[in-house]
Formats: sequence, structure tokens, C-alpha cells
Amino acid sequence: MSIMESGVSILSKKILGQFLITSQPELFLEGEFFQKLRWNKEIFVPLQPELTHHLEINFPYITGQAARVNFSVALQSGERMRFRYNTPFLVTMSGKITRLK
Repeated sequence: MSIMESGVSILSKKILGQFLITSQPELFLEGEFFQKLRWNKEIFVPLQPELTHHLEINFPYITGQAARVNFSVALQSGERMRFRYNTPFLVTMSGKITRLK
């Protein structure tokens, strides 16, 4: 019997023409750096079920951390959620997170 791991998958996307963004997005869990994500690649992040997790995504840019987005997830055992992180038109604005089906 296979037990599916709980967690979230995050697909990170830049707006066409944002070629000055060369660093990869970063994921923070509970306010602490957790791991780097990849542009245009869906990354699975295992999370403990039955807890509410607070996540933040942003990327290093010339002016510091840019396109920050915060969200929370609460997962059941074996549950997986998929999200898409998008950069805004201006990197000084907040990023956008969308839950995917």
C-alpha cells in the first residue's frame, strides 16, 4: 500500500519580457527560508498534514526582495494542492498566487 505524501506543488511564472529577473524565486515557510523554486517548473514541497502552514514566495532583485506573496495552507493527510505563482507587471508590486485544479 502506497501512502501519498502531503504537500503543495508550486509553478512559478514570469511575465513575458521580464528578462532582467535572473534569480530564482524563493520559498519561505513560517518566516524562514525553505528552498529555491524554479521558473517554469512545478516544484513539490512536502508539508506536514493537520497543520496550517504560512508560506511566502518572492525573488531577489536589484531593490531587494520583489513580488512578495503570502498565503496559508492546511492539508489533510495525503492531500496535495497545486499553486501558480506569477510575477506582477512591476516587480515592486505584490506577486499573485492562484490555486490550480
